[in-house]
Amino acid sequence: MRELLERVDRIRRKLEFQLIIVCGSVARGEYVENLSDIDLIIVDERFKEIDFWSRISSVIEYFDIGVPVDVLCFTPEEFINQLRRLNFFVLDAIEFGIPLPRGSAIYSKARRVLEELKKEHRLKPTTKGWRFHIK
Repeated sequence: MRELLERVDRIRRKLEFQLIIVCGSVARGEYVENLSDIDLIIVDERFKEIDFWSRISSVIEYFDIGVPVDVLCFTPEEFINQLRRLNFFVLDAIEFGIPLPRGSAIYSKARRVLEELKKEHRLKPTTKGWRFHIK
């Protein structure tokens, strides 16, 4: 698994993405070689001028790393908005994901927002998703 993370991070540095979060089975430590895929959220300001679905096709070719890859691409603003909308995939990515680079300002902001949302909505991760209370 470490080798996969290193490959993803090399691509992140080469393409100068602001943030990639490795999520799903890899982040949970449940990755099964020859069975699992890698789930990535890529966050970068340059996606602003590209429609949502075109973003994926514009980056996926760079992630030919020997295992299937699923990618979602957001601008920083969209990413935080998805978090505030309680998008469960984004919640999981922030709670359990592996940020590349680890010291990302965007990721740090998302962690702060998640902590605020946990208090506001009594959010709690469960084995089946998230439990929350909407006021």
